[in-house]
Formats: sequence, structure tokens, C-alpha cells
Amino acid sequence: MDANNFWERINNTALNPTCTPRSAPGMMRFKSDLALAGSQSGLVSRRFDMRNIPVGGATVSFYMYRDNGVPATLDNIQIAYNTAPNLTGATFLNAPSPATINRPCGSAPVVGCLASYNAANWHQYTYTIPQTAANASLYIILVGTAAGGGENIYIDDFSIQTYPNNQAYVSSSLSFQNTANVGQNTVNNMVVGMKVTVDGEGNKLFCDSISFNTNGCSAPAADWLLILPSFGLLEAHLNLLFLVLNSLGLVNR
Repeated sequence: MDANNFWERINNTALNPTCTPRSAPGMMRFKSDLALAGSQSGLVSRRFDMRNIPVGGATVSFYMYRDNGVPATLDNIQIAYNTAPNLTGATFLNAPSPATINRPCGSAPVVGCLASYNAANWHQYTYTIPQTAANASLYIILVGTAAGGGENIYIDDFSIQTYPNNQAYVSSSLSFQNTANVGQNTVNNMVVGMKVTVDGEGNKLFCDSISFNTNGCSAPAADWLLILPSFGLLEAHLNLLFLVLNSLGLVNR
């Protein structure tokens, strides 16, 4: 196993070659300066909903830092898409930018290259995902290959044009329900949690109200008075749940 065959996030100036993020606060680095010759590592995107790619395709791009260090050692980047977060059955892209981007600026595709760090050494590479790739689950994979004894590869400002379905409600269910007795006059008791499942990423749905009833309560008026002091925690729990779902791109509130 090659211990240096990996991608990592860098939030400041890095070495081999000297490089600073093109856009704050960070960039991605493939450790090709120390990785063994032929080692490959994939940087995988989150899942994208691409069910409505138009005839002209969808655009994906990234910036790569090109340097003039160790010019004969061709560390490189390729880009692929797949319906799973791996390279099994993946399709590599080769247009309009070349299929392989070598790190040294004097190798294909040849670009102007300034000594030491210079923002002008960041170059954008753009590709088209064809309409035939339309799928509810599409991953973009940047594949770094080390030539052995070269320098690091830096990537920044990844961008993709997505074409999702509009978000639609699928189902909801309780993910937690307290069946234990709640002590009289106690507060901050966890009562219930809810899981909401939606499909699609476009025109996100909003949850602006939740209704409760008193079915099963022997003395609903009294029970409600006892539950009321802890409603703030219940609301906080639901807020946290919606925040988690929102961070996954599943629901907005």
C-alpha cells in the first residue's frame, strides 16, 4: 500500500510546488510528489441529480495548478463520471479539454508557466457530460496519477451544471418515539423525532408547520400542560433534524 496515495484539503500555502488556493479558503492536493510511480487516487464528488441533462450536455470544470518543476515527470489528472462513487464502469471525459492534463506546463496541454508561485499558473479545464449520461445518481471523479518523483497536483474551484428533477415529497415517519413515562413537572424530555424523505434537488420544498394531536392521552389538557415546557427542546430536535437533511440536500426549512 502506498501511504502517500491520497487527496487532502489544504487551507494555506503549500509546497512542491509552492501554491496558494485560487479561491479562499482552501484547495485540494494530490500527493504525487511522494506517491509511488503509477499510484492513482480518486477525488469523488457528492451525488448529483442529473436526470434532465439537455441535448447539448452538462458542463463540469475545475482549475489545476500547472508548474515547471521536474518537467519530465508527467503527474496528471483525468476526469470521469459514474452512477456509483468508484471507477468500475466509469466513463472518462475528453472534450472540450483533453482527456489527460499533465502537471508540467511544458507537456500536453502546453501552457505558459511562470517560475515559482503565480496566480496565472492556475488554468481552467472544462468538459461536457453528454445527455446520454442523464441519471438520478451521477458522481464526478477526478483521478490523480503519480509518475514517481514529481511534484504535487493542486485543484481548486470545481464547478458543475446540474439538471435535477424538482423536489417532491416521498414519505415521512417517526424516527424516534418516547414510550417511557415522563416525570411530572420535568422539562427537556425527548418526545418524538421525524424522518422526511424527498426526491429531487430542484425547487426545494419547505416545512413550515408540524401538527400534533392528543390521541392516546387519558387527560390531554393536563398532559399538554406538562409537555408544553419541553416543547422548546422538541422544536430544537426537529430543527436539528431539518438542518441535517438540508445539509444533505434533501430538504429545506
